[in-house]
Amino acid sequence: MTCVRSLVPVGRPSRKPTYPGRVAATRARQALAATAALVVGCGVAAGCSGAATTGTVIRSSDRSAAPAVQGVTLDGSPVALRNYAPGKVVVLNVWAQWCNPCRAEADALEEVASTTADLGVAFLGVDVRDDRAAARAYVSDHRISYPSLYDQAGAIPAQFRKVPPTAIPSTLVLDRQGRVAALFTSPVRVEELAPVVRQVAAEKAT
Repeated sequence: MTCVRSLVPVGRPSRKPTYPGRVAATRARQALAATAALVVGCGVAAGCSGAATTGTVIRSSDRSAAPAVQGVTLDGSPVALRNYAPGKVVVLNVWAQWCNPCRAEADALEEVASTTADLGVAFLGVDVRDDRAAARAYVSDHRISYPSLYDQAGAIPAQFRKVPPTAIPSTLVLDRQGRVAALFTSPVRVEELAPVVRQVAAEKAT
């Protein structure tokens, strides 16, 4: 179960006269939305295959570089992925405090974060479409130890074009070279996430 099937807005074709530039932009948005819907479908349907299958480690040769994600945390501190990589495995979790499945996976994320830290793994949250004060209270209540970027507009997930985290919650695992190594588009459990993180952490950085 996910809170939002897609973080990509789906536009409706206009019946009013349009200009060529606007038509092209509308078609581009619709194509992106269709791609996002396909990835979400792979996340919940049995038998899906391919590099972006949820919870599957992507082959090294098929991995794409993560975008240059950066922003300000819920506490107001600047954070960027370049602060972690290369050399660190980064687990990026997209969440919101109003999302019940996000609440259900919070303890699992914290457990995996604490048990893999000595393997060179760092966790970073991305709080989307949320109230900052409520999100900070959520972090305190759940005793979440890792920082979260505050992304009210939901712009950060949209930067991952090749392996998009299209649902809330979604979790990406980035390898030591800063590439997307795995994607979960549903709430994670310890027994699902921990083996994937440990497998990616065991890889040699080249």
